[in-house]
Amino acid sequence: MQQGRDYLVKTYGKRSRQLLTDDELLDFLHYLESEPLPQDKVSLTPLAESPVTSYTQKELETDTNKTSSTASPIDFSELIARTNVELKRLGWTNQQGRDYLVKTYGKRSRQLLTDDELLDFLHYLESEPSPQE
Repeated sequence: MQQGRDYLVKTYGKRSRQLLTDDELLDFLHYLESEPLPQDKVSLTPLAESPVTSYTQKELETDTNKTSSTASPIDFSELIARTNVELKRLGWTNQQGRDYLVKTYGKRSRQLLTDDELLDFLHYLESEPSPQE
């Protein structure tokens, strides 16, 4: 994932696929298709035994029950999408989100957060109760 993000920044000056125009996104897709598939990925559990639970890289690295040291990289766009869902659930406006980011991380956009900061923000949002209707 980091290699893809590096390519986005170097080629388009943008950190996320979400910021690409349609033409840039198509060009990026061609770049990805030209890259060789990783052969060294190791599955943590056989597919038939794979639990439904989705783990973040941080959880995999700190979970002492896991024996594999290779964890999938965090998908920045997936974290953005998950924060979108949580922000909508909480009924936050763009301004409320921006105010929280500035106060907590000193940054005005989720796109400027590091992976760890974005993961921390997501966990914060998930911990907040839904507003009473």
